[in-house]
Amino acid sequence: MLSKLINRLRAGHLTSNNQGASFRFYHQASATERGALFNPDYNLDELDFLRAHTPPGGVSSMSAANVGTYAMVLAHHVGTLEK
Repeated sequence: MLSKLINRLRAGHLTSNNQGASFRFYHQASATERGALFNPDYNLDELDFLRAHTPPGGVSSMSAANVGTYAMVLAHHVGTLEK
């Protein structure tokens, strides 16, 4: 119901933080994006597992990352590369 209300009030994308990472969600066409936008604990168990096994400064690689709900959160978690 919340998704339908937001669809009526605002077309296009919504920018939101999710698990420390910034996203531009196009929630009208994607169940994954709706889930992450409207549920702050979306995929939380999986993300906690990945963060626990990927140290800050470490490396993570994703293929077929969809909207990036895992990739963006892990990128935020590992931080920037130092030269």
